[in-house]
Amino acid sequence: MLFSEQFPNAAVDDADWFDVLLDTDTRLFVDPLLISKEKRGPWKDAHDDLIAHFDEVFGLIARSGLRRSSPYYTQAVARLKFPEPNEFCLGYTSDGTDGAGGSVKLAQQIAKAMASAINRGISHLDHFELLGVFNARIGPDRISDLTCTILRRYFVSYTAKIAKKYGLATDEWEIPIGPTGQDSITAQLPTNPIENRPVLLVPKRFLRRLPTLDAEDWWAWYVLKANINVEVMEKVDKTKIVEEAVRNAETVREWAAERDEAKARPYDVDRDPDLVWRWDPIAKDWVSANPVDLTAYKRPDRFHLVVEKVIEQFKHFIEQEGGWRHLYNEDGSERDEEAAQSLMRGIGKHYCHANGIEIDREVDIGRGPVDFKFSKGRNLVALLEVKKLTSGRFWNGLRRQLTTYMRADEVKDGWLLALHLRDGGVSTTRRKDLADRVMEVSQDLGLNIRYAVVDGREKKSASKL
Repeated sequence: MLFSEQFPNAAVDDADWFDVLLDTDTRLFVDPLLISKEKRGPWKDAHDDLIAHFDEVFGLIARSGLRRSSPYYTQAVARLKFPEPNEFCLGYTSDGTDGAGGSVKLAQQIAKAMASAINRGISHLDHFELLGVFNARIGPDRISDLTCTILRRYFVSYTAKIAKKYGLATDEWEIPIGPTGQDSITAQLPTNPIENRPVLLVPKRFLRRLPTLDAEDWWAWYVLKANINVEVMEKVDKTKIVEEAVRNAETVREWAAERDEAKARPYDVDRDPDLVWRWDPIAKDWVSANPVDLTAYKRPDRFHLVVEKVIEQFKHFIEQEGGWRHLYNEDGSERDEEAAQSLMRGIGKHYCHANGIEIDREVDIGRGPVDFKFSKGRNLVALLEVKKLTSGRFWNGLRRQLTTYMRADEVKDGWLLALHLRDGGVSTTRRKDLADRVMEVSQDLGLNIRYAVVDGREKKSASKL
């Protein structure tokens, strides 16, 4: 559900804010570098406040002598612990809007990264997100969460003004601010009816898929500058990138300065080329026009048919109703696997919720996140993995991922949904081998694994057939 669906007065052309989904987190992040571009208006001091907070923490860690037993170090960690910024509905949480937030472990990781920076002679960062370049465990979600939390009062003021200007229904909310959330402010804000908590809106110009100052971006820049073999570049994971960044800290500062001087490049939220939010209204409209009754399948011996029916509808949407177009970019290139997963999520969500069935995206069941979990109570559960036939991890998705998740969650029913987007090559051979491979794995492990293939290749119009 979009914010503007719950608050129709917010359906404004050329709105400054992101029309966020209220029932699930959108995979966009608040980029602090984009906030630093604000030189006038209500946000002009926001980035300075952000950096001032981290300068204070740097000072505490320096006074601790980098000893974790020091009371100064303890204070520094406390200054890095925050209540979760779940009012924003942004990040990696797959179902619902509860993010990982500012846990003790995260605070300790950031403090460790800052201590490491001090040890290398760095006592100040113009952009604190560079800590994510020097520490593998500080990702875009953590950087966004910290930014939103430290600058929460700015977002509260911004949202309250929008609500008042457009006459949105509001409630009085007490919002925690500052380290540990001990301080608070009270404001009239819109309420998210699904989560029963306030909604905080974000200017579209602050949002990106990844922060501008991201470790992989530095690595790509460094590879070109140092004339490193491209094949080497593609085989390096974030841990190795961080090791290189630590060894080449001066080049990191040079790269950051270049990015700082460059023109701001926020994600094009309105066009949404990566389908990070449009999947929901697209799927909702289609499901509304194509209702399905799943009541007959909510029995232990038939629950797997829920997944089968949802896949059947998704297959029809992609193959017969032009849904395949959403799997490709405007230039004809394939979108990431995530686009298809998001569309499947939308189709499944709206069918399942209409029938009292839960569908969760990327649920961590102890051995990693499975793509989809369908459930009705504790006893009726089925899992689904979605993979492109061309994926280098396609067979791994069947043999290892899906089966590992099924055994970890003690689930007997699982599905592998294969996306066919290219002619020939491994798409043809893997599609041909799929039935035998699925049967072999099912028999070996005593599981009920099924499969389906969705043909997302470009369809010619009837006039050209």
